[in-house]
Parts: sequence; C-alpha cells; structure tokens
Amino acid sequence: MKLISKIRHFLKPASIYQKLKNAYFKVAPEDSRIYRLTNAAIRRFLKKFQLLNIYYNRWIKAFDTLSEEERKQIELEIRAMLNKPLISIVMPVYNPEIAFFEAAIQSVKDQLYPHWELCIADDASTDPHIPNLIKDLAREDQRIKFVIREENGHISACSNSALSLAKGDYIALLDHDDKLHPSALFHVACAINDNPNCRIIYSDEDKITKRGKRLDPYFKPDFDYELLLSQNMISHLGVYRADVLRKIGGFRVGLEGSQDYDLLLRALEQIEPGKIHHIPKILYHWRISKHSVAESLNIKPYAVQAGERAINEHLERQAVDGKAEFLEKSAGYRINYALSKPGPSVALILPAVYGPGLHENFIKDIFNYTSYQNYQVIIVDQSDNLEKLRLDLQEFDDHLSSNQITEGKSTALTINEIIRETPVDFVGILSPNLSGYSPGWLTTLISQAMQKNVGAVAPKLLNHKREVFSNGLILTPDNKVNHLFQGKPEEFIGYFGWGKLRKGYSAFSEKCILVKRSHFMSVEGFDQDFTLPSTWTMDICLKFKEAGLRNVLCPSVKLYIQDDKDYNSEHDKTGNGNYLIDKNLLTSRWEKYFKHDPGFNPNLTIADDGEILVNLSPVTNKTGT
Repeated sequence: MKLISKIRHFLKPASIYQKLKNAYFKVAPEDSRIYRLTNAAIRRFLKKFQLLNIYYNRWIKAFDTLSEEERKQIELEIRAMLNKPLISIVMPVYNPEIAFFEAAIQSVKDQLYPHWELCIADDASTDPHIPNLIKDLAREDQRIKFVIREENGHISACSNSALSLAKGDYIALLDHDDKLHPSALFHVACAINDNPNCRIIYSDEDKITKRGKRLDPYFKPDFDYELLLSQNMISHLGVYRADVLRKIGGFRVGLEGSQDYDLLLRALEQIEPGKIHHIPKILYHWRISKHSVAESLNIKPYAVQAGERAINEHLERQAVDGKAEFLEKSAGYRINYALSKPGPSVALILPAVYGPGLHENFIKDIFNYTSYQNYQVIIVDQSDNLEKLRLDLQEFDDHLSSNQITEGKSTALTINEIIRETPVDFVGILSPNLSGYSPGWLTTLISQAMQKNVGAVAPKLLNHKREVFSNGLILTPDNKVNHLFQGKPEEFIGYFGWGKLRKGYSAFSEKCILVKRSHFMSVEGFDQDFTLPSTWTMDICLKFKEAGLRNVLCPSVKLYIQDDKDYNSEHDKTGNGNYLIDKNLLTSRWEKYFKHDPGFNPNLTIADDGEILVNLSPVTNKTGT
C-alpha cells in the first residue's frame, strides 16, 4: 500500500511539476549563462504545465465558456439597464503583428455590450499596412475612431492622442495585441450601474499565447494600496472615469514602460479608496510575445526604472518620505520608509499565554539584536515567574518592565489595561517564544505602521525547519483560517510574488503584531469575549478593517516560532472547549469576511499543502457582477 501511495504521489501533476522545476534549477542555477539563455522558454513550459494552469483549464470550461442561453441572458440584462454608459476604449498602436492587432480589434467588436467606441491612435507605424487597415476598419464600423500621427512620439504621447478622441464617460485601456473577454464591457457596465460613484474599475486577467492558449491567471484581491505600491495590481482590465483622467492631464511623457502605472497612481490621488471597484472575473487576455512585458520584465528594463520613478514621485506628492526598491526575483517593488531618530516610542508586550512562563533566552534576543533604541519590553506573567525573570534579565533593566496577571482577570483585559496606562506611540504584542530578530526588524515594522490609515503590521513567520508558518491569514467560506503558504520554503515567492511583496490582509497570527496605540484604543482593544489569543488577535485586526484601516504584512521581516501547529487543528487536538466557542463567535461576528476575504479572491482556494489553486467551486456567476 505504501508503494502504491508513493507511485500515486509521484504521478500527481504537482509532484511532476516540482521535480521538473528542481531538475531545471540544478542544471541551470540562477544567474548562470544557461539560465539566461533558456529561462524564458523553460518558464513558459513550466507555466503551461503547473498545477495552477491544469486547474485553470478546467475552470475555463466550467465557468468561463458562455453558452448561447447565457449570452441571451446577458443581452436581456443589457436591455434592462437603466444606465447604458458609453465606454471609450483607448488603443495606442505602433507596428503590431497584423494577426494579433486584428484579433484585438475583433475582441472589441465581439463585445456583448454594444455601447462602446474604439479610439485608435497610430504612432507613425513604419508598416504601411497598419494605417490602411485602421482606415478600413473605421469605414466598416462607425464606433471605431482613429488618428494617424505624423511623427512617432512613443506610447504616452500616442495614448494621449487616442484619449483625445474619447467621448465616453468611462475610459478602458487596451494594448494593440491583447484581447478582451466577450463579456468584459458588460461587466464593466454592470459595475457602473451598481456603483455609480466608482471612479476606477479593474478586473482579473490572464495571459494568452500566440496560438490562443490561456494560462497564468491573476485572480486579484480587492483594492490593496500596499500591493499596488509593490506591483501594478490593477493593470488589466483598467477602466477610469474620463473626468479623472482629464483632470490629471492623461499620460505623462517620460514614463514610457510604466505609463499606465503612473497614470493609475496619479488618478488615485484624486479619489477615495471606496471609489475603486474590483470585478473578480478574467476580462482581459494579455498577449505573450517576444516584445511583451507579459513574457519577461527583462525585455523592458526601462519599464522597471519608470516604475520606480512613478512610485517615488507619487510618494513625494503625498509628502511620504520613502523610496522604491525593485525586487528582481519577485518582479515587484518594496518601499523603504525613512524613520527619524530616535523614532516613535514603542512598548513590546510579551504575555505568558503560550505556556507555563516566559523564556528569558528568547527575550534576551530582542535586546541583543534590535538596533532600534526607543522601545521598552513589558513582560506579563504570574508573580512566581516574574521575580526569576527580572533577575535573569536585570542587565536590561533600562528597557524592561513587568506586569503581574491578577488572579481571576483575563490576559486580554490585563493587556488592554497595560496599553491604556502606557504612554507610547506604538504597541507590539509578541509571543515570548519568537526568535531570529535582525537589527532592523522593529524599524521596518514601525516605519510601515507609521503610514496613514495603517492598522496592524506583522512579519512573516517561519518554523524551526525554515518553512513558512504564516504569510498572513486568509479567511475562506468553509469557516477556515488559513496561514498563507504554510509549509512552503522560506524563500518561496508565492502567487504573483505575494510571498515576497508587502500586501494587505484581513488578519494576522497572534504571534506578532504591531499597531499604533491610538488605533488600538479607538477600537477598544482586545475583546474579552474571546479566550484565545489567536481569536482575539484576529478579531481586533478585523475591527481595524471595519474602521477603514489597512493591515499590512512585511515579509522582509522574518521571525521564527517554536511550533508549527495549524490554527484550525491545534485546539481540536488538545480538546480545548474554548476553541469551539471562540471560533463560533469569530465566524458569526465576521461572517462577511469569511464569505469574501478582500485580501483573497473567490476564484482561488488554498490546498492542504499551502498551494494556491483555482477554485473549481467559486461563489461567482457567469452573468452579472
């Protein structure tokens, strides 16, 4: 039986994919010449083969192939719309491959929603067939407008020429070799009708090969400012209110390669986060070709530099002292925020809720490896442990204080009282069993927590095997709390870089969070209705979300825990009755976050081995939004 089980495991697509990937990297280590020569082709092969795409092909057949009956239903819904907005599609053009260009335009003509105009600007293409083709297409369909530029001005200037033709209230962006899903504009029109105040609309996207094969779907979270500063998460399909784009002056010349990113960041400065709407559907197909960023960011290194400039100038306009740094392996950016000395005051509270007493060796690590100066450590324990701890840690008395847990008083209430009575700027609640502190760990967390409208901040947590324990928490409709990427290697890049990039989450593990004291007090601290630190921590994180604050994971800060138990099973194993009480209270109180976690996507699910997979039972419909 064991042999059969091993054979079955070996033949699983995930196992084959991993073995192929490992074998390739043994032959072609990163930065080697053979890697540089073969990486693009191998990466395409692995993407086509990987488990995500195997599931995605099944998902397309089941949930993204419109039947004739469904098309008729969409047509009926369009007729019944009270508002049928004109959507202007802006397309800059320069020497595209004819077949891809025709396919892009045909994808617009195939839209089930008919109230559109296609605004094409040709940037003085050297191929004479291109302007002639554009003119022919415009004669065939009056909804197609065009301008032929006399001089090549590159993509920003060309996009502005196309934008000048637009008469619609909303502007959609389409590259000259990409494709729209047939229902794309229908879903955009539905979103506009349902959310008339929205100013930016975006959808999920995938990639399409030369032969029309769809792969590599990016099922995105709801709008996430930190993820946006890490990568252009909105990208395709991006739709904007026309008045917003006119107010900011359209595309900026000089930001070519990241002109869409720069446009988005400047548009965001004019609107409120609540006016950004996400459609969790694949509505845009990004063409993979040798000239495309979809193939590799290495094709256009100037795009990376333009992206850094776009982010840095956005931060400067927002009066934020920070600088973008490109992370090559995860193809995203990290913002390094400046922190003036001595920095805000911080209290690190270490409660004895994880076992019988605190461990002085782990506490010493904080003092020995933290370069940040303006902090204090408050240990919370029973009186018979405190005396020994204070004696063992007396060399650190300048940074150390203690608080006794009163008999009959809950630990949550004790922590609330400590925070209320401690006049500091920031508060960290840490498991006393954490280790692996680096000199800048606290500086990084504080500099992120100092940013406007940030609630809780947390590090990536690893176990003693250097595997991921928690990369943020994901809540799912089956009422589970999932530690993202649990069990994956420490350097796991994750789904579209999520293992390496700063990103927003609904909640974090209780092992370590840092929060501004005023925010903690504004939501009335930890709720004493919860017995367990895991649930009272999730509860306060969700209270921050409800208050309009963002919870941010900083994966560059990595701390080690001494156990690797799963939240969903640890209390079941011990027979702790408080677990079921706490979990039932949490899931009933925050039902909407379990039904739809804004930090995730309903078209995704998390497997038992921590792998993100396409959800073959998504809570979404083909028609409607």
